[in-house]
Amino acid sequence: MPTPRGDKRARIIDAATRLILTQGVHATSISDIIAESGASAGSIYHHFAGKNHIVLSVARAKVQEPLRERLAVQREGGLSPSELFRMIAETLLAGTVEPALIVQLWAGSSGEPELKVLLREHMDDMRVRAVAAVERWLAARGASEAAEQAASLAT
Repeated sequence: MPTPRGDKRARIIDAATRLILTQGVHATSISDIIAESGASAGSIYHHFAGKNHIVLSVARAKVQEPLRERLAVQREGGLSPSELFRMIAETLLAGTVEPALIVQLWAGSSGEPELKVLLREHMDDMRVRAVAAVERWLAARGASEAAEQAASLAT
């Protein structure tokens, strides 16, 4: 029975994640991902435009989505900066997001301008959500210029 399409894609992402964690972004090649995932080159390129898109998919699946899910559980009045920081720290400490993966993705993007732009564009969503949560918290406490204050905390 053939592997469902989503399972193959997920298997490639999982394999790339393991390789990035152990070897880093730069040392991980498409050949390594093929060997680790058991997927063919055709399958890899069917699902991804290239290595940078695989790395971006790893960042989305293993960092952005778990953090987004965690931030989705918010109180009506938003989150204070300390509550926001605590939620992110708890997510890292629980192993839901691998801190070493964040470091490897960041390090890998430092020497790869296209990857840096891709990661920044897609991960900016987390900053926007965090600023919005703090802005709601400030507004609920009657802070004037809550949006500007929240934005300044994020910079």
